[in-house]
Amino acid sequence: AYDLLTVRSALLEARTSLETVGGARGEIDIDEARATLAEADDQLVPARSRATSLRWSAASVLPVAGHSITETREVVETADAAVELLDQALAGGEHLLRDGLDIEVADGAVDLAPLIAARDLVDDLPITRLERARQALAEPPQGWVPEELREGRAELLELSEGMVDAATTARSLTTALPGFLGTEEPRRYFVGMQTSSELRGTGGLIGFWGVLEVDGGSVSFGQSSVYESPDDDDGAERISELGGAVDVGVAADEEFHERYARLWGTSSFSNVNLEPDLPSTARVALDLFAMRTGQRLDGMILLDPAGLQRLLEAAGGTLSLDPDLAEALGLDDEELPTDQFAQLVTTDIYEVLGADASDARKDALAQLGDTALARILDGSWDGVAMARAIAGASAERQLQVFSENGEEQRAFTDVGATGSLAPTETSDLFAVSANNSVGGKQDVHLGHEFDVSVYLDELARTGDGSLTARRTASLDVTVDNPLPTSGRDDYIIGNCFVADGDNQCFEGPPGWNWTWFNTWLPGDTHILDARIPEESLAPTGPTDYRGLRVVDLYHATPPEDRSTFGIDLGGTAPLTDTGDGVVYEWSWWRQAKAIPDLLDVRIHPPQGWEIADVEVAGGGEGQGMGVHGDGDDLDVEVIDEAVHVTGTVTAHTQVRVRLVPAS
Repeated sequence: AYDLLTVRSALLEARTSLETVGGARGEIDIDEARATLAEADDQLVPARSRATSLRWSAASVLPVAGHSITETREVVETADAAVELLDQALAGGEHLLRDGLDIEVADGAVDLAPLIAARDLVDDLPITRLERARQALAEPPQGWVPEELREGRAELLELSEGMVDAATTARSLTTALPGFLGTEEPRRYFVGMQTSSELRGTGGLIGFWGVLEVDGGSVSFGQSSVYESPDDDDGAERISELGGAVDVGVAADEEFHERYARLWGTSSFSNVNLEPDLPSTARVALDLFAMRTGQRLDGMILLDPAGLQRLLEAAGGTLSLDPDLAEALGLDDEELPTDQFAQLVTTDIYEVLGADASDARKDALAQLGDTALARILDGSWDGVAMARAIAGASAERQLQVFSENGEEQRAFTDVGATGSLAPTETSDLFAVSANNSVGGKQDVHLGHEFDVSVYLDELARTGDGSLTARRTASLDVTVDNPLPTSGRDDYIIGNCFVADGDNQCFEGPPGWNWTWFNTWLPGDTHILDARIPEESLAPTGPTDYRGLRVVDLYHATPPEDRSTFGIDLGGTAPLTDTGDGVVYEWSWWRQAKAIPDLLDVRIHPPQGWEIADVEVAGGGEGQGMGVHGDGDDLDVEVIDEAVHVTGTVTAHTQVRVRLVPAS
């Protein structure tokens, strides 16, 4: 008992020191971190000595007390492993921890030396030891342990989880990036620019494209040789050049073909990215590119205007435009502030160069894209700022990457850069993706609101020992359409149908919005009821697709109005057993858009359980576009014994609710 009290006291002090270091975000005070780690190490000395002693080994087999002994030893081992990992990281990676990864581009080549150094550092860290220690600690205690020990165990599990995730992600990324940048052999990637004005599953219609070539860090961006233009050797080839008969497509896999071939998803680059999961989309797109050009590329990179603006702002300064381009866009200055780029290419350009100036608009967008990419690839920017901009763009799916190399793809998945939409064993995953069904550029002006209520009940063990709860839920989707019936360009409000003419827009009244909504849910979900306005089409599904269930619905919203459809759902949800309670994690997979979504979520615990703690990760601010503009920070409350989360989201959002038996 004396030994346990001594260990507990040391661990409480060490935990405080570890939290100081492990909880750091962004810039870190290296000197303070070293001091707190040294203090933690000193405090763990008596704990290590007692936990590894012979009498503790003998006592661990005793009834009742043995469980506390075993659990305490696992706590000590995890804390000790965390201290060792952080100590080595501080000793060898001061520059990386202080500033981040410094990306430098000079004379068209990425300086790979910092990346190689980071890889070598991470390779030497004792990550595996911490992973194993935490895995052992995560197993629920097999018998009674004191409340203080349960609380300390839960806190250390949470702290070490973040450390393990960060370390393993760093290991994956630093291992994969050198190969992705062509250190072993030249690589060629399809780069597609998506427009947020016309939504597709991965983010938007691919407006134009180019091929990025990397060889030993050397970077060049231009056209594919098949479609090389004699008039514009340095520009990116427009997506129309990848045309071809829409009834001639690639094979794709059976699920993709059955779902999207009828919508030209296997034969047209305009619709190849209806699928929100980029890994699925990219494989089909690369096959389609190979069929059209005879060239096989190594991967795919997608950017949207908001993501490109992030990178431009990190590059600093203004974007210098050709005088004729600035005049065509109605700009008073040839120097475009970088924080106005997304607004210009998603909304303003359609007001100046609308439905009657399609050729001029396409040329202007092409020049803007070429100029922006050239500015980013010239390398005259701060490397740390650019690395952080890339990370921010990836978090909001404004930048998405796919590699045909399996190891690299796993690394990009670990850091959330692949735009992957896939089932998870630990989260109750909900997602709604929107595909434009009008043909115009309405989507950047709208507001999307999602109202979710989750009710948990009937906890049960499955055959493999995992814990689940019966879950019923309601999901209401509201579209706020501020567009008028007249007074704005036809390409924006959708009134560009010409009888017996060459139509590229939806045949319908001006200002009306039609969107193909896809609701993605866990694999055993079923529909209990649906609330659909009479203008919309009845939902189809749910159908099974890649381990998820998807409900499809074509939804109509009148001009200057709002409309809502709703679905009531049944199914089960995974829970994580913490020994003293359970954790329910609800995840909202968020599609890449220029507009922020308004999210309102309520989570009700099972009968006989109460909320002990709530954590929310995600959210994000808007770009000033759409009904919700810049958005509001997420607000978290517990109201009437239920979790209530409200605010705007621009990135994947998770709500973790820790539940304990009601007192």
